Amino acid sequence: WMVAHWRAEPAAAMALQRFLSIAENTVKAHYPSSAKLYLRLNHGLPLSHRKRAGGGSPTWQEEELTRLRFLFELMETTARDLGIAVPDAARGEMAHFSTARLGEAAENVW
Repeated sequence: WMVAHWRAEPAAAMALQRFLSIAENTVKAHYPSSAKLYLRLNHGLPLSHRKRAGGGSPTWQEEELTRLRFLFELMETTARDLGIAVPDAARGEMAHFSTARLGEAAENVW
């Protein structure tokens, strides 16, 4: 979205950049487990947040879980304000998101 719209909508692109900057700091704690937990909690994807490398699962503090919940709410608000569609896992709209194809998502899909 940013690549396709930054020239025509610089204020909206900056809003999205602000969101992504905050999101990165939230998700990078315990990454990749945090990203998997985010997708499981907020999109219902059947992912384990256990790590492949080194095994085990991080210990989650309540404030970290709260940040992941707030991140989802902020993502929905930002996407709605920018007119970006958010895939709904309950309707199977995230089935096309695989590790190999993440960069190939449609232009206006979050």
